Amino acid sequence: MRTTEKSIFLGLFFVSGACGLTYEIVWSRLLVFVFGGTTFAITTVLTCFMGGLALGAWLGGRFSRNTQRPEHLYGILEIVIGLTALAVPVLMELSVGLYRMLAQTVEESFVLLTVARVMMSAAILLVPTTAMGATLPLLASAFTRRSSRVGGQVAALYGANTFGAFAGCAGAGFFLLPRLGLAGSTLTAAVLNLAAGAVA
Repeated sequence: MRTTEKSIFLGLFFVSGACGLTYEIVWSRLLVFVFGGTTFAITTVLTCFMGGLALGAWLGGRFSRNTQRPEHLYGILEIVIGLTALAVPVLMELSVGLYRMLAQTVEESFVLLTVARVMMSAAILLVPTTAMGATLPLLASAFTRRSSRVGGQVAALYGANTFGAFAGCAGAGFFLLPRLGLAGSTLTAAVLNLAAGAVA
C-alpha cells in the first residue's frame, strides 16, 4: 500500500471511530426506552459493544490472513456497519411489543426479565459491533504487508481510530443529538460509514 493510500485509510479509520462512538451514544439513549433506566442501558450497550468488537477482531484476524486485498474487505464492512446501524432503531422499535410480552410473562422475576432484555438487545447489536471489531485487523494487515514497521503502522491506525472516537463522542453529545436527534444522528453516522466504505 502506497503512502497516499495509507493516508486516505487513516482518514477513513478516523471517520469510522467517530461513527462508532456516535452509535454507542445513540444506542444507549434508545435502550433507555427498553430498560427504563440509563444504568442498564449503558451497561448493555458497553457489554454488547465490547463483546462485538472482540468477536469481530478475532474473525477479522482470521480473514485477514486469507484475503489478498484486506482493504477491500474493510470497505465492505464499513458499508455493512452503515446499513445495519440504520436498521438498529427500526429493530428496537419492532421489538417493543416482544419486550412487553416478556414483562407480562416474567414480571415477578427481575433477573429473568433483565437477562431476556440484554439477550435481545445483544442480538440486535451483534452484527454492526462485530463488523466494527473486524475493521482494525483487516486494515492492520493491509498496512503491515511488505513493511518492517509493524508496531508503528498498527499504532497509527489505532491512534486515528481513537481520535475519531473522541471526535464522535464530543460531536454526538454537543452537536448531533441536540440538533438532529437520535434519528438524524444515526443517519449522519451511517452516511459517513457508507461513504467510507465506498472510498475504500
